Amino acid sequence: MALSYSDLQSIYRLEKGSSSLHKVPEDFYSELSNLISRLDEEYRDSALGLAEEIYALRRGKILRLASRTGESTPPMNMTPIEREMYGEILDILSKYGNKILNLEGIPEKEEEEELDDGKINVRIISPLPAIIGSDMAHYGPFKENEEVRLPKDTAKILIEQGVAEKI
Repeated sequence: MALSYSDLQSIYRLEKGSSSLHKVPEDFYSELSNLISRLDEEYRDSALGLAEEIYALRRGKILRLASRTGESTPPMNMTPIEREMYGEILDILSKYGNKILNLEGIPEKEEEEELDDGKINVRIISPLPAIIGSDMAHYGPFKENEEVRLPKDTAKILIEQGVAEKI
């Protein structure tokens, strides 16, 4: 069945007035293209505007459905190209959901926190002579980029002075 300008207006009103997808022919978009190519120039711009609005409305509904349900079975009343789009949106949401929520990538608590021996690991940013730590033990001298374990109070002072960073 050939799509008419009147059909296009009717579909637009139905899509605009409903939060769910309205039933359209399986070949809706190809029929829409045929309609636009058949129309006189005075109606063509109007039809293109309606077509863009219909697509935007349907796309928004499909995006909401995909983000809400996450089901692989497409909801009813989609055209084949919309079902394809829905499936690809689900794939993308799943892919990035796995990346974002991947708990395996979260590092475990570092050993110094588990040991709770009052020391933390730091990286020395610039060369530093030997020091006496808050625990009265001797540390250093230190080279640039050297990683060391220091008492928390000592490390905090070095970090505040900008000569070390916590790792």
